[in-house]
Amino acid sequence: MPLGAVISPRNALLLAGALVVAGAFAGAAACRRASSAAPIGSAGASSVDGDAPTPPPPPPTKPGETPKLASKAMETWIYEQPSSASTKLGYLRAGSIVERKAGPLGKKDCPGGWYGVAPRGYVCVGKEATLDPSDPIVTASSRRPDLSAGLPYGYAVVRNAGAPFYTRIPTIEEAKTFEPDWDFHFRTLEGAEHEESVEGGYPELSSLPKGSTLAPNEAGKFPLEPAPGVLAGWASDGLDDPTPSCLAASSAGGGFVPNLSGLAWSGRPAYEGGTSCPPDQRGCIPLDAARPKKRLGISFIDTIATADRRYLLTTDLLLMPADRVRLVRGTSFHGVELGAASGTQQGLELPIVIVKREGAKRYRIEGKKMVAGEELPWRAMLKATSKQRVFGGVHYHELADGSFVSDKDGVRLDPIKKAPKWAKDGERWIEVNLAKQTLLAVDGERPVYATLVSTGAGGLESPDANPYVTPRGIFRIHTKHVAATMDSKQPEAEFELRDVPYIQYFKDGYALHAAYWHDQFGQPRSHGCINLAPIDAKWLFGFTKPELPPGWHGVLLPLKGTVVWIHA
Repeated sequence: MPLGAVISPRNALLLAGALVVAGAFAGAAACRRASSAAPIGSAGASSVDGDAPTPPPPPPTKPGETPKLASKAMETWIYEQPSSASTKLGYLRAGSIVERKAGPLGKKDCPGGWYGVAPRGYVCVGKEATLDPSDPIVTASSRRPDLSAGLPYGYAVVRNAGAPFYTRIPTIEEAKTFEPDWDFHFRTLEGAEHEESVEGGYPELSSLPKGSTLAPNEAGKFPLEPAPGVLAGWASDGLDDPTPSCLAASSAGGGFVPNLSGLAWSGRPAYEGGTSCPPDQRGCIPLDAARPKKRLGISFIDTIATADRRYLLTTDLLLMPADRVRLVRGTSFHGVELGAASGTQQGLELPIVIVKREGAKRYRIEGKKMVAGEELPWRAMLKATSKQRVFGGVHYHELADGSFVSDKDGVRLDPIKKAPKWAKDGERWIEVNLAKQTLLAVDGERPVYATLVSTGAGGLESPDANPYVTPRGIFRIHTKHVAATMDSKQPEAEFELRDVPYIQYFKDGYALHAAYWHDQFGQPRSHGCINLAPIDAKWLFGFTKPELPPGWHGVLLPLKGTVVWIHA
């Protein structure tokens, strides 16, 4: 499939200092029959607009089969004890299926019962979880994040607010009604996608399926090229997905998406910008669920092709026309594992020099001059010595082969001179150098990974002088998310990026995480978080504690996670 990613639900809650979007109505009925903003009748309306009924008994378990529990919400919380008043351990996301204990352990504040799940904790069966793996939301969300890829979903950036998120695949006439710039959009689409390919340096493609009548000269060039390690395989195999059964017009739901987002029903938040239903039509489902802002970052899990148009199915199960977004490929840049075979970097150990600037030269001493030679690859990681030479007031790092790199062009990472206490205790830890824009992952006293990062755009300024600085100090990772929404409402710095990958919070709203929206690692540019290239973020996510149990989407462990030491 050519694309791939997801959007998060809209009812916001604060978790570990970051804005994470949660689906408060994720337990609502799935594929309900309706036309555009049409009533669906009173049957089952309470499961859409009201409290979820007591869940039916679980399907019988076959002999030798382990009982299962499935998430049908963007956040299905796992508690330390069978009580919502106990400590939260983590959460599942819609579509995740985990092993459970056979029977419930009490029903306090949970009519469906509290079930023990693997490897620990308890989940309440009801609005957010089910014992039926064939639940419509679970089935529609069956594609899980690919944790072997730098980008666990497919990702895209919305070009403008020209099209809404749809709750079913619209007809062409319906789409024209909801997309007022229809004619202009398709008249200029080929040029826009050509400009994007030139700017991004990748083969030109088309978001429309082959044979589309909407822009005949531009259709059929869509599949993304493979990007090993960055994109999930399904997101770049050139194939669309089968149309989910609930989107078929003949389905019980009349072709509408399951209401994971909380927007595919009559009581959705008015501020999202979709069509309102008549107040007396309690079961109405608007065709346009919400209208995105320009440059909204989204993720998706499926691409679905119709005769004339392709749609992305987001992680909260809404539909966005693929021709309305710019696909994200992600940078192929990544750091290096130290002391391990890694292509041409086999056996690389500290000290090393990382080339930070494009066009950097290799220098050699000739007489009393430092003479520039061949160009070095941008962001190459080179074996170095601990020596420096100064010529004309410029410092040069000596490389292992006797050549040099200017300190304006590269940074040197040196061996650890004095191990901190946690290193001597054998802990894994992370060092971030704000001045050098580097990250070093260390296992006890042994450096194991080095890379470039992007920290706060405020650089080394004080937080009083610039709000966009990364805090200095010694912290511990306390919360990890496979992916979650991050946003800012600050004037002139407003953004919303859904499903930012591999988030690891260490202080308030500050985190280590992948950045799919830029490729300027080695330069300060964030709002204060530590931006990592996707492959680096994926590697680091697996290196640190707390460890993420199989099937979980997030995990919490205050005061006991991996140490993060940030300094200048």
